[in-house]
Amino acid sequence: MTLIVGVKSSDGIVLAADGRVTSFINGNMVVVTDQARKLFPLGERYAIGVSGFENATSFIVDRLPAVTPQAELSACARELAARLHGDFSEHFQHRLIPQNWPNAGLMLVGYDGDGQPRIFGLESQLGFMPGPVGRDFTYIGSPYPHTIAKRMLEQCARTAITLTDARLLAVMMIRGAADADPSVGGKISLAVVTKAKYEEVGDDECERIERQASELEDRLRNAFWRELRDGH
Repeated sequence: MTLIVGVKSSDGIVLAADGRVTSFINGNMVVVTDQARKLFPLGERYAIGVSGFENATSFIVDRLPAVTPQAELSACARELAARLHGDFSEHFQHRLIPQNWPNAGLMLVGYDGDGQPRIFGLESQLGFMPGPVGRDFTYIGSPYPHTIAKRMLEQCARTAITLTDARLLAVMMIRGAADADPSVGGKISLAVVTKAKYEEVGDDECERIERQASELEDRLRNAFWRELRDGH
């Protein structure tokens, strides 16, 4: 599994992902790696984050080079959906229906021809039907994002969130999921898509943001306990 987070900001769209890949052996979940790459450029102005278990995510990643970037992000989403639905139907035909396919999904983000940021989610168990995300942030994969970060993003969505804050809150969501879900963990990666380009955030900067997230979590936790103590 994994957690992919997408956040629209005033200066670009942030994609974040953990680095853990898991598989099942004899019914037991095992960690394959904590250093997996899950964020990929699609052309110069689009990006994709991939989630799921080992065999399903590698199946998706192997097919990304065949996808042609379109002028409209929605057209890319439809091409991806058609390609993945067809390939999953053929490869996992013994599973009969999408609800029985391996759990996998992807997040497609970028700017449409009208200059507006868009986020699409495609999930295997929904037949990869592309669904545009209306709100300013979303996530796929683990159902356990950081509750406080999620709430803060919901509040920030009422105004234009900065790129700096979007990166921080996306990292907090992944850290929270890693605390609750053993299939999430490892190295956190970040990428930013603007109207001009796709750019991955360097390892040193990702580690700095993760330290900042840890410090913020500690302050929030301490403030909570002080409030609880003073209230009594």
